[in-house]
Amino acid sequence: MKKRLTYHPLVPIQLESAVAWYEEQVPGLGHDLISEFDVLLSHILIYPNSFSICFKNFRQASLKRFPYIVLYEEKDDSLYIYNFIHAKQHPGKRKRL
Repeated sequence: MKKRLTYHPLVPIQLESAVAWYEEQVPGLGHDLISEFDVLLSHILIYPNSFSICFKNFRQASLKRFPYIVLYEEKDDSLYIYNFIHAKQHPGKRKRL
C-alpha cells in the first residue's frame, strides 16, 4: 500500500527559498535541487525505514548533491515531512515540530 505524503506548512516555503537561492547562483541549479528532492521523497516513500532515526520516531534523510536534510516521521499509512533544512543550521532547528 502506498503511503500518503504530507508536509509541515513551512516545508514548501523552505524548499522554494533554497531553490531561489540556487537559481541565483547558477541558472538551472534550483531545478536540480527540486529533482533531487523528488528522488529522495520517492525513496522515502518506498523505503521509509532505510534512514536513521535521529530522535524519538523521527528519521532524517540527506540529499546527495545539496547540503539539505529532510526530517520525517512514518505514521500508520502516511509519511509526514516535518522539516527541510540546510545541514549546517543549528541542530536545534531540526527539532522544530
